[in-house]
Amino acid sequence: MEGWIKTYRELIDHWVWQNDKYLKCWLWFLLHANHSECKILIGSEFMEIKRGEFITSISKICEATGMTMQVTRTFLSLLEKDKMINKQTTSKLTKISICKYEYYQGEQQINNKRYNKQITSSQQARNKPATINKNENNDLKNENNIIPPSLEIVKLYCFERKNNVDPVKWFDFYESKGWMIGKNKMKDWKAAIRTWEKTNESEIKKPQSIIVSNGQEYK
Repeated sequence: MEGWIKTYRELIDHWVWQNDKYLKCWLWFLLHANHSECKILIGSEFMEIKRGEFITSISKICEATGMTMQVTRTFLSLLEKDKMINKQTTSKLTKISICKYEYYQGEQQINNKRYNKQITSSQQARNKPATINKNENNDLKNENNIIPPSLEIVKLYCFERKNNVDPVKWFDFYESKGWMIGKNKMKDWKAAIRTWEKTNESEIKKPQSIIVSNGQEYK
């Protein structure tokens, strides 16, 4: 196994965080999920394993996490109900598919692999701290431009700008639209937030109508 996975600060607000063994098990799932599609031989048959999937068993999960069989089955059931995983079980194995794997772990895996190789090569050849080349540095800088952004990044951007945009409302709105603005795919999510800022400011400044007892309307 090589590379690394992304985790988000919003995890501390998730129900998984409230149980140490659940948290350990969920991180174990993320670390064992395939980062690229492959085939494995099960008995005399090949099985395709896609990105975000892995083969395991209830007993293996119990051994890795210290949970009992019953607790493990309960946790898997909770994950399925919350649409965090899909599970296929046979008499020989269990295949776990992590939902939204591409959403949270997409693209970055490629950069992770290339970055890790560069660090290893640099350390072996020069025996001194590794450096990031110009292209890699640009890749890391461009992470904030990836669409869709994470809710945590949106919250941080709104906080830094001290605007009046509700980051959760903004995020849910564009997620429901498939990250489209009109008929076009969103290209700059930060610009979309700034547009909401202007819209909200104009709404706040708009004069409010007041109805008095004689039925007349004043502004």
